[in-house]
Amino acid sequence: VIGTLRQDLFERCLQERDVSRRSAVLFIRQIIRDRAETLLGCGITKQSEAFAEVMKTVPQIQKFHATYTSWSTNDKIDSSESDGNRVPKAVLDGVYTSGNTLVSIEDV
Repeated sequence: VIGTLRQDLFERCLQERDVSRRSAVLFIRQIIRDRAETLLGCGITKQSEAFAEVMKTVPQIQKFHATYTSWSTNDKIDSSESDGNRVPKAVLDGVYTSGNTLVSIEDV
């Protein structure tokens, strides 16, 4: 289940073109709410446990971003983040569509 939550976060970060830590926190909270029934079914009753496990994935997502994407000077970057981490739309065009499968974050 945690692997599914991590994959959801990876996909959400790419969909939103935002791999910032601040946005990841918001995305994780939404993902946990959306999958609450599944978590309960697997015996995970503390939101903080699931949150902490999925949050460990953020550096991997940021590494994926740094390794496999490039920047344009026209892209908006969250200046509060030290590593500037918004994925340019042009990078994702043709890479992620609803019919394609994304690389699993565990494979990065």
